[in-house]
Amino acid sequence: MIVQITVVSAVRGHLWEFDFTLGNGEGKLFEGTISLDEAIGFANRADLSPFAEMCRTIKATPSGEFSWLVGRIFTNDS
Repeated sequence: MIVQITVVSAVRGHLWEFDFTLGNGEGKLFEGTISLDEAIGFANRADLSPFAEMCRTIKATPSGEFSWLVGRIFTNDS
């Protein structure tokens, strides 16, 4: 599984959203959006998937550095 953050945006100036794609290495299977609060909720789960790793990275990143996450890729190998 491959997860990539494609867009980071501030909605109404204070709510953060992260667009991402999820694929299997052969192509994009799913596009979605997750809010900062949802990412924090997933980050707190005992899950080893690339999606959970993305959420833990979002949780650990200061909001002033969220734009640096665009293009970041998470895989089963990371």
